[in-house]
Amino acid sequence: MIWFNVRAALEQLEKEGEVYTLRPLPKRPGVHPMFSTLRTPRYRGTVRVEFIGIVTLEDLKAYVAKSGFPSAEKWWQAAKSSSFLHYVTWEKRRRGNGSTQAF
Repeated sequence: MIWFNVRAALEQLEKEGEVYTLRPLPKRPGVHPMFSTLRTPRYRGTVRVEFIGIVTLEDLKAYVAKSGFPSAEKWWQAAKSSSFLHYVTWEKRRRGNGSTQAF
């Protein structure tokens, strides 16, 4: 299970179908159910999660374009120094009518 409760990251995933996200701990690679407190219903579908590695603020500059944040500094600040970088893509996205769309 993975939660997206930071609006910038959630909107990047929703608009582009992919996002780089920082987490306080590494997530198991593979398919996970995805939830968000920013949308109703909270269950949003399933996503594929890949662990990229442990990063520094300087490393984030290579990934910021697909993070949803305007700069690596803003991203780092919002992540509260979480340093485990993951790449997330939709597997099946929940539609407004309750059905899912495979990617």
